[in-house]
Amino acid sequence: MICPNCGKESVEGALFCRYCGTKLTVPQVEQTPGPQPYGFGQPRPQGQPGQSQAQNQGQPYVRQPGPHGQTMDRFAGMKACGSAAAINNVKKSNKLPIIIAAVAVVAVIAIAALVVPGLGKTKIDLKDYINVSATGYDGYGYLYLDADYEGFRQKLYLAAGSTEPLNVFEDSIDYPYADTYEYLKNGDKITITWKMPDGLDKACKAKFKNEEFTYKVSELAEIENVDIFDEAQFIVEGIAPNGYAYIESDYDIRFELDKSEGLSNGDKVTVTISAWDDEYDVQEYLAQNYGVIAKSLTKEYEVTGLNEYVTKLSDIPDTVMNNMDERVREVFEEDVASTWDENEELSSVELLGCYLLVSKGDEYSDYSDQNYIVLVYKNHYNNTGEDKISEDYYAIGVFRNLVKNGDGEVTVDLYECEAGGPRLYFNNSYYVDGYESLEILYNSTIGEMLDDYNVEDSLKS
Repeated sequence: MICPNCGKESVEGALFCRYCGTKLTVPQVEQTPGPQPYGFGQPRPQGQPGQSQAQNQGQPYVRQPGPHGQTMDRFAGMKACGSAAAINNVKKSNKLPIIIAAVAVVAVIAIAALVVPGLGKTKIDLKDYINVSATGYDGYGYLYLDADYEGFRQKLYLAAGSTEPLNVFEDSIDYPYADTYEYLKNGDKITITWKMPDGLDKACKAKFKNEEFTYKVSELAEIENVDIFDEAQFIVEGIAPNGYAYIESDYDIRFELDKSEGLSNGDKVTVTISAWDDEYDVQEYLAQNYGVIAKSLTKEYEVTGLNEYVTKLSDIPDTVMNNMDERVREVFEEDVASTWDENEELSSVELLGCYLLVSKGDEYSDYSDQNYIVLVYKNHYNNTGEDKISEDYYAIGVFRNLVKNGDGEVTVDLYECEAGGPRLYFNNSYYVDGYESLEILYNSTIGEMLDDYNVEDSLKS
């Protein structure tokens, strides 16, 4: 509003110029029918609500003089109240700031969505779709890792609002993986990684969380440290020096013996355990299958308790020698009874002694028997027929593979006996099974075996 006196601008609706005090003309607002406002200085009707008692009693409202003598009116500059047009204008002016503020908030949110990453996107925690666990025993555990791909895919569908964006990235979503899977122990911290392909977050309007996180192992069972060989049985069988050994055990693992054959009492055998499959560590195999680990992978055993082949004549007790002698005599008698004529007789049988032949152990030997005991006899042949023959000859009884056990007892198969000798003729008509002399006997039997056997004898002169 311009002052007509000084030409300066005053506040709109002011009654007087703020610079020169000239009274200003206030434009009149067109009134609409309806209740009229109370005029300034006019008495108010009695009993109007909201008025003081003095006002309700008809006391006029009087302006108070200002500091410079002008009348101060706190309602100066306002249009008359009660006009419908004025009320509508006030309502419109009150709505405008609200509308402006709402538009500003929307603009800020829109700008923030563009500037601040992830704002307005669906947050997806990848840990919710990864299954991680450890199985086995402490120190030898395995990591189990799997992903709920179907659930993850459904979450992306919801975030994107359709399946189309995901179809572009379907083949480029890798499997989650860990930095280690084996030989786990409680307390180990494993890094799990599941990286999403570039652009998938924007295409699906998603923000991914925990593309890499740490898993702490805690569920592995405690493992027991045991001596595998305490349970294992070292078994030796056979007859020295050709004994053999093996291991029996409830553990399904390999027991390797550095020497398992050709054993004698006193030999040392080292046994080493390992897994049947050479690609596996035996400790890992024991841990995974039995919940134990071995205190030691090797152990040395001493061979004891093997039966032994007789190597000395002194090892043969007299009772065994007598049993062999009796058996040879029985064979002689059986031969006489089955092949000799009635005028032939074996008038005497004398045991002169024996030879013991012990194998030298040469693997290229033509003989497989470890020892022979050869009993030597001097027999007398009588023929009471027309030829009247009376001759001495020599015969043998042979047994093989005499065995001595740990108690010193000697065993021999008495029924595996060979007795007699080559056919020896008398007067070109009659014969016996034997040798003409001890020299021929020795050369024909013992002498031919000297390359492969050591010989000990007890023959009488």
